[in-house]
Amino acid sequence: MQKINDIQNFIQQLSQYPSDRTVFNPYYGKEYESNIRRHNLTLYLQQMTALNPTVLLMGEAPGYKGCRKTGVPFSSEHLLRHHSFFKQRAYHFIPSSEPLTKENSATMIWDELQHWKRPPLVWNSYPYHPHLPDQAKTNRSPRQKEVLEGRVPLKQLMTLFNIEHIIAVGRKAEQQAEQLKFDHTYVRHPSFGGKQSFKQGMKRLRIERG
Repeated sequence: MQKINDIQNFIQQLSQYPSDRTVFNPYYGKEYESNIRRHNLTLYLQQMTALNPTVLLMGEAPGYKGCRKTGVPFSSEHLLRHHSFFKQRAYHFIPSSEPLTKENSATMIWDELQHWKRPPLVWNSYPYHPHLPDQAKTNRSPRQKEVLEGRVPLKQLMTLFNIEHIIAVGRKAEQQAEQLKFDHTYVRHPSFGGKQSFKQGMKRLRIERG
């Protein structure tokens, strides 16, 4: 019961930061869509609580096709509907006449995580969606100031789940882990031709830690 309360408090704190012209907080506000994202993140963290992970897989930031819509890091609507880890659970979707969105990096990551006996918790260096000014359907790397801001919820989540090791996906995540002076392993990001290197790195870690 305490863990559930801690998760709710964590998401409540996460939802306080308002969106602006270059950053979108998926959890902020009282809109129906925000409620869906908070619900999905709550469900995901509760699902992970039952698995008691000690490893966290950390990316850079949410993208507009993935976490911005679902509220769950490294996910997409298509994954929530069809992947074995998520389907047949009570994840919700924002009503739309368009097909369920897919996100390539999220798909490649969950193709690997499905082989883990106890999949790592997934999160990002920066928990909100950074984009170009007034262009919601774009992605950009978080600025250093934003990465520093993301360190507060990251540390809270690591404490909440007693994380012992970070898998840093990409250099921005590696930089975050290094600056936190936390035990970590770097793996290549699967996008932009990095899929095979990512798969090899994750397979090695699965043998060691999965």
